[in-house]
Amino acid sequence: MGGGLAEAGAVPTGYLYRAQGTLHVDYPGVDGHIHEYWQDGVGLAPQRPDRATGVLPSRSNPSAYELSADNTHHVVFVDDNRHVVELY
Repeated sequence: MGGGLAEAGAVPTGYLYRAQGTLHVDYPGVDGHIHEYWQDGVGLAPQRPDRATGVLPSRSNPSAYELSADNTHHVVFVDDNRHVVELY
């Protein structure tokens, strides 16, 4: 599949992104970054939502949700500097 391996003891989080009809599962990888698998009607695809942002590695399990008011999806975690980071 190409996704990163999960960190030992990782607790994944999942949600439905209704605006696109996709299912998402986010988890901390062994590389310290947040990884995600998402599924649409065609198949399953891996991605790393923090890749383009330059944020520091994660120190926590992520939490994720959809905000229906503006059709966005969000992933929240604590980074290596102990800052709360929200990707959306």
